[in-house]
Amino acid sequence: MPRSENEWKTREDLEWDGAGRPGVPTRALLEFERIEAKRVEREKLRVRKRRDESARAMWTTLSEELKVDGAMPWVPEERFDEEVGTFARVSVQSTLPPVNGAATLEKEPVGQSKILILFSGTGSVERQFTKQFPNSEVVAVDIQPKWGPTHCEDIMRWDYRQFRPGHFDVV
Repeated sequence: MPRSENEWKTREDLEWDGAGRPGVPTRALLEFERIEAKRVEREKLRVRKRRDESARAMWTTLSEELKVDGAMPWVPEERFDEEVGTFARVSVQSTLPPVNGAATLEKEPVGQSKILILFSGTGSVERQFTKQFPNSEVVAVDIQPKWGPTHCEDIMRWDYRQFRPGHFDVV
């Protein structure tokens, strides 16, 4: 059965040479193959990038030295606690106005001075004061005295008359 001239013209327009799927032009097949090759290459790059990222991060466990929460990745050059501290410092500096006339103690006060530290937390400020002024009496108060340093006493057990108004030189 002879083919009509229109049928051959249609095959030429579609660029179908019989090797590919009928009704799909060779140019379209090549384009589909090119698009698929690009997709496969992007997937390979994504997998390679994910593999590189996972090789840099080490997951901590409870048996290891606790650096951060065990559920979070720890990357040696980026520590979570430093990021939080930096964020807190920057946010406080940017939101609060600068303190004019903040109290500073540069010289040893005459005689034995009495220093009250509120919200002492871990007691680091207290230790700095005791190192800088060894003759001073330093009292630190915190909401959780049991979590504080071992050399602290619970202020709730003290006699309230011990600290009268005007007792402390520096608060």
